Amino acid sequence: MNMSYETFKEQINNDIRDYVKEKYLDASVICRKRYLLNEEIDSIDVCINGNGSSLNIKGIYDEYCTRGKEDYQDLLVNIHDLVDSALKVQENLTKQFTCIKEEIMKDQIIFLLINTEKNKEFLKTIPHREFLDLSIIYKYLPCEGMQTFINNAMCEVMNLSEEELYKLAKENTRRICDIRCADYYEFLKKELSKIEIPEEVFEMCFGKSENCNLGYLMLAKENFYGPVGLLYEDILEDLSQKLNGNFFIMPSSIYECIMHDESSNNTQFLKDLIFSQNKEVVAKNEFLSNSVYRYSADSKKIEIAE
Repeated sequence: MNMSYETFKEQINNDIRDYVKEKYLDASVICRKRYLLNEEIDSIDVCINGNGSSLNIKGIYDEYCTRGKEDYQDLLVNIHDLVDSALKVQENLTKQFTCIKEEIMKDQIIFLLINTEKNKEFLKTIPHREFLDLSIIYKYLPCEGMQTFINNAMCEVMNLSEEELYKLAKENTRRICDIRCADYYEFLKKELSKIEIPEEVFEMCFGKSENCNLGYLMLAKENFYGPVGLLYEDILEDLSQKLNGNFFIMPSSIYECIMHDESSNNTQFLKDLIFSQNKEVVAKNEFLSNSVYRYSADSKKIEIAE
């Protein structure tokens, strides 16, 4: 019979602590609550001189349950390898932070939008500013394929205020993330053709292009954050021209949002649609908001649609 979660948490913490203390004399191991996007997790933090990495205990426990108790020792070996790799990466990252030229660091700062209500505790640890029912937060990209949230301590090391972060991120994000708006109908048609959905089947589901108005999709390149396009005035003005003035915005995830013209939709229908999608489709850590937003062509502002 597998261990319960609480028993496993205590066991894995003790085993990792024993391994780390034997191999890394200056290391510390701390079991604590940690805040990720939209969720709180139990983590084991392995640190050397204040720098280190965190292991998600629930994720490790899920792997343990899949393998079964007989494979616990094999799992532990994998965790030891993970600890070694994480500490090595963190050591290199720390060296980079102390050696890298300041102007290069500043070129790799971006921002993204997250839900304010679901990240209250997380927001206490990071620089941010409010935007509607969302918050603008920041990431640093130290190398290809790696992203790290900029926390308050990093701000001190980088000697940057939140205002400075915002200005830098606004300059960098569009360039790095390749934010763009695509006709949603044509986007779906292209994506589904990649998995060999025949055009006639697509048109049976969505209709012909001249009779279908799915709006526009705001997105970025893979693993980046399209909805930050809402922070760029020229992008919004261009969409307003394409959608004949005012338009609604549906935040489908932290990665994408959908824009619909105001005349052909009503607020309640869109609210019901986004609530259903968030409940049934969107992963917990990708949730952005249940709100629907409205862009006014006259004021050039976004507000929460009532």
